[in-house]
Parts: sequence; structure tokens; C-alpha cells
Amino acid sequence: MTSGIRNDYFKVSGFGGAERVENRLADLPWVDQKEASRAKFKKGGIDGFELEVVEENELTRKFKQAHDALWAGGKRNPSEAFDELDKLIFCKIWDERTPRKAGEPYDFQVFTDDKGDALKKRIQALYQKGREKDPEVFKEDIRLSNSELQTVVGYLAGTNLGKTDLDSKGRAFETFMTGFFRGEFGQYFTPRNIVKFIVDALPIGNEDKVLDTSCGSGGFLLHALDKVRREADRMAEEGYFEPTSVQHHKHWHDFAENNLYGIEISEGIARTAKMNMIIHDDGHTNVIAFDGLEPIGTMRERTKNQGFKADQFDFIITNPPFGAKVKLSEKRYLEDYDLGSKDIDWIDAKLKNATVKQKKVGDDDLTRYEITVPEGQQLFKRIDGNHRLSAFEAMDDAGLDRYAAPFCLVFFGSVKDARRNEKALFHNINSKALPLTSEEVFKGIVDSPEDFSDTDLSDRFGAEYLQCRQLKDKLDFSYLSNLKNVFGKSDGQDECVRSVVIQSLQDVRGQIDPKTELDTEAVFEAMKRINDTYNDPRLQSSTAQGLFAAFLFFHLTEDRSRGSYEQFTNWVLRTHQYELRSINAADLIKIFSKIAQSRKRQVFVSMQFSADTKPNFEAIESAINDLNNKHDLDIAIMPIRIDQFDTGFSYEINAEILRLIEDSGLLIADLTLGNKNVYHEIGYLMGLNQGKGLSHENFLLVHNASIGDARADIGFNISGIKQLRLNDTNALREAIKEQVSKFYGLG
Repeated sequence: MTSGIRNDYFKVSGFGGAERVENRLADLPWVDQKEASRAKFKKGGIDGFELEVVEENELTRKFKQAHDALWAGGKRNPSEAFDELDKLIFCKIWDERTPRKAGEPYDFQVFTDDKGDALKKRIQALYQKGREKDPEVFKEDIRLSNSELQTVVGYLAGTNLGKTDLDSKGRAFETFMTGFFRGEFGQYFTPRNIVKFIVDALPIGNEDKVLDTSCGSGGFLLHALDKVRREADRMAEEGYFEPTSVQHHKHWHDFAENNLYGIEISEGIARTAKMNMIIHDDGHTNVIAFDGLEPIGTMRERTKNQGFKADQFDFIITNPPFGAKVKLSEKRYLEDYDLGSKDIDWIDAKLKNATVKQKKVGDDDLTRYEITVPEGQQLFKRIDGNHRLSAFEAMDDAGLDRYAAPFCLVFFGSVKDARRNEKALFHNINSKALPLTSEEVFKGIVDSPEDFSDTDLSDRFGAEYLQCRQLKDKLDFSYLSNLKNVFGKSDGQDECVRSVVIQSLQDVRGQIDPKTELDTEAVFEAMKRINDTYNDPRLQSSTAQGLFAAFLFFHLTEDRSRGSYEQFTNWVLRTHQYELRSINAADLIKIFSKIAQSRKRQVFVSMQFSADTKPNFEAIESAINDLNNKHDLDIAIMPIRIDQFDTGFSYEINAEILRLIEDSGLLIADLTLGNKNVYHEIGYLMGLNQGKGLSHENFLLVHNASIGDARADIGFNISGIKQLRLNDTNALREAIKEQVSKFYGLG
């Protein structure tokens, strides 16, 4: 059995049809083997297979499949399923780190001779070994059944987490983890590009001590570790030491183990941060689950971690949660807060030519600062015009002095930096506050190569911005005239070329994979084809960016299981989607994909196989192959040899046939020669449809009068259902092709 990600093998003989635990095999027997091997995965691949290094996308998919198996559609809380998966990933990592001789099997896999709790005991042993080394990572036992363990271990067993590229496995875990927490808990972690921007701006070295007081999943700490690791790589390139030397490893590993500290108030998220760092190869030692605003003496006492000391951290990089307020009457945090080095006053260092006066305001311990700078100097510039501040300053009412207005000071090292960042911050402030409606905000970023190089544009804002710069001058709307309404190039419209390109590329990447790099030339070619499609007057009138983005997705994606470009085009026209003024691309793609997936690309052929009926099967096969070749599809044919079951009387349909019928999108039943067993399968599918409240659209009844006699072959009970009755095999093939094409929405 296979899901496309995991293969399972079972010994059928001597076991009940539903048994899936006691009869599991590690692998199929090799050539000349009478019995299956005890283990499939062995060190060095001797007499078996070595663990496989996988790509980021596949690893993300494995994590998600394993989590879904534990969640089981609601059997357990999603957060509990996430915790259990974390524990098993922890075990998997420890198993790979365990020394073993070449040819010895790995413990993290299903053995052929596993009986009872054998697998569970092996996994528990790995878990306990890891907990002895890292007692703070997991404090609870694994709470999974034998069958659940077999399922999840099956997903992960063949993957080599240790040798999979560090960035790939890190991004895979972060992608899965971030999507999970955002969906289940509303936890929004700091975006990766913002974390990178902040860490890159700081002169962090391998001797500095770094703290994140609200570390969440560990993003800031991991980027700090990555910065020091890249520093080690750079030093190796410059000849300080060899890339594979002990010095190279110690340069970043000692920093990870001794200089990275994190505090997270949620124990579950703190545990996730530790796992995230373990997956990245280390740095989890000093991540604790605690309130980062508590006194450090209390912190050391309760967590037993003596590394948290006053006035010792060189850099505190954090994005604290702003969703809650703590009243002074509840906790007076600030007066006890001792973390961080206080030797340097950054404001005083910047304002060495300025005069600063302090003034107490009201009774709420607020301080007002008045800053006077020398004539002609301007140290501060308002980036975002919040004119409410000016109105407040102009009010002559002493009673209002008790109100404090929040603000943020940003320091830049040069005039160029200030100009570049002013535009960037203005963009980010406005794009986060409300959906962007002004093309000018994008224009200020995309059309300023003197301020933002191609590299800056891609790294700071995203690949879509760079591709927009590359595409915008190629979009000639005298040629792409059918897309004028979409891009705001028709008379009376506001131009929105940059907005549509950037949003559409973001929509497409979000559906394929946020990490996918789209080829700019392929995108341009796709736009030209969409322009041809929009030649239809119904589409030409549409201004919906989301509809255009969905067309772009179905042209660029290679995942045919979600539907083809032709199917999507026909569906849009048939269901009048083009009449909607506003369309969310992700929703539209999801809706159509579900429709396409409901019509599985698998055709079940039920017929009497014999020399007489062979032309009928060849006609069906030829029709399907023609459609596959014409539309670049992969419709599969699943024939069941009725003649192998035919004993001259009705037989009981076995479970395998019933499963094939349920898994198929379309049943083609050949009534020629009137085989009674074909009627069993038609009846079964009709019963399934009635039970699900579905119409009988998923089967096609055919008869070839040049081979059989319809009056004798077709029973009265289905005589009223639509059938293809033809007198010629070639005509039958063309009729089948037309009906299958309609069923799959191919025109």
C-alpha cells in the first residue's frame, strides 16, 4: 500500500483482512528471498537501504502527513498532536546520532518481527536516552498507540534528518510549525525577512551573548546563530582555518551552546523553540519556559539555569507581544528588570550635540523629553505623517499633559540609508495597516533602482518585487490588449500594473510553495497565454486580480491533481466566475481544486474480458490516451478482469473491487454480452451515490451492437438510464472520448 509519501507492506496469508499491526513487513522480499528482511533501513545501506536526504518540500509534506495522522480529523487536540510529533522527531534525531556499525539496522523503523509493544519499547528507549541528555526539552511520556507509532514512524523512518541540508530542514520545520501555530492558536511569529533585517543590522559575533526575552519559536536566536555560522564560513574562506576543522565547528557551536539565551512564557512554544534549534543542529540549551519580565533571581531559582545574570547580555533582540496590557498594580516589572548591559547609552551617544531636558508629567511616572539641536541640524524626520501628533502639540491645555503619545525613533547611519529606509518603512506601515490601494506605494519601491538594487529588492521585500521590476517594462498592453481591464490600462481606470503583478505572484507562490522561485520568463509566457484566453469577451470585461492570479497559478503549477488550465477555464466560463468584481485567488483555487479532486483521474472499467469484447476495451483505452496526450493529463485506467471471476453465476464482489470502485472517479461499464457481474458493480456505485446524496453522473454505460445484442444484453432495471449504444467500434471510441472529456471539464 502507498500514499505516495509512505509505503506499507503487509503479510496477508494467515491474517484477517482488517489486520494492520501484527502482519506488517519492513519491506518486500528481495529477489531470491523467501522471507522479508527484518529491517529495511541499515547503516551504509548494506543488505538494505541507507537513509535518504530529501528536499525541503518533501520534508514539509512528511511533517504535515505525520501530524494529520496523529490529529486524525479531531481524534486528539491539534496541539497535542503537534507535541507528540515533536517527540518522535526528537527520537528520530537521537537514533541517527547513535553510533552503529555498517549494516546494523536503525531503531527508528518498523521491523518485520515487531510484535505487541516491540516498536513502542524501542521508541521509548530512544526517547529516554534523549531526555537524559536534554531533560528540559520534553517532560512528558510519549502517548501514542502501537498503530499510531507505526504510521508516523513509517512517514519519517527513511529520511536522514541529520544529513538533509540545514537550511532545508530548518525551513521545512518552520513552514509547517508557523502555519500550524497561526492556524490553531493565532500565534503570529515575527516574519523571517524582518528578523533577518534586524539581526543583520547588529554586529553580533561569536563572543557576544544574545538574549530574546520573548523568543517564540526561536527565530531571532536561529538567525543570530546563522550569522555566526556564516562568519565561520567566511573566516574559513579567508584561510583562518579549514571548513571541516574543529576550529570552524567550535566557532559557531560554542556560541550556540553557551551564548544564546531565550525566554518564552508558553511552555508549549518554548518546547517548540528547543526542537526548532535542535533541528538546526543546536542552540537550545539555554531556552527556558518562563516569564521574561520576572526578577532574574526568581528565574534562576525556578529554572535552575544560572546563565541568566544581570548586566551580561550584549544584545537583546526581541519582538514582545503587544496584545496585552499589564497594569502596574498587577506586576511592577520595570523596577526589577536587570537583564542587559547598561554601560552604553545609545541615545546619549547619538545626541552628543543636542541638549536634552527631562520634565515629569502628571502623577503617572511619565517623563517628557525636550531635545534641542544646533541651528541648521535636523536629527529627526517624521517618516509617516501622523498629524494627530502635531494637533496634540498645538493644544494649549495643561490638563492633557497626562496623556502619552507612543512613537518610535529609528537611527540611520547615512543620508542614503535614511532615504532608502524612509521609503521602505512608509511602504511597510501602509501595507500592514490597510490593503494597498495606491500604485504609488509600490512604485516608490519597484521604480527606484538607485535606492534599491535588485538584490535589495529581493532580499528586503520579496522575489515578487524584483520580478515586478523585470516584468513591468515588458508588459506591452497594445499587444496584451485583452488584459487592459485587469491592469487598469483602459480609459478611465487607475493604473495598477505593479499591484496586480506583485499580488498575483504572491498568490501563486502561496499556493505552490512560499519558498518556490518562479521563473520570470515562464511568468511572462503565462501572461501571454492568459491574454489569449481573455480574448473571450466575458473574461475581457473582468477586472478581478484574483481571477487573473488563479489563471496564472493553473498555468504555472505542475500539480495536475488540482486541475488543469483547460478545466479551470471551462469551469470559470460555465459558472460565471468572471462576473465577480472581487475574487480571492486562494479561495477560488481551493474551490476548483476540490471539484477537480472529487473527479479523481482514475477510470474503473467493468466489463467481460474476452476475445469478443477486446475491441471495446481497446476503444476505451484509446479514448483515454487521446485525452491524456491532448490535455497533458494522467487519467489512469483500472480494468478488473471480470472473466477471472466468472464462474457462470453471480459472485460476491470482493473488498478489493469495492475499494477500486470507490477510489475511481468514473466507472465505465460495458454491457456488451450482458455479463451479470458488471451489474453488481453498477449497482454498488449507484448505492454509494444514493447514500451520499449524489446524482448518477460518475458512471458511463456503453454497448457495442456490432458484438452483442442490446435486447438480450441490457436488463430492464437499467434500461431507463442513459447509455452509449453504437454499432461501430470507432464510433464508440469517439463517443466515449466526448463523454469523458465532458466529465473532466475538458471542453
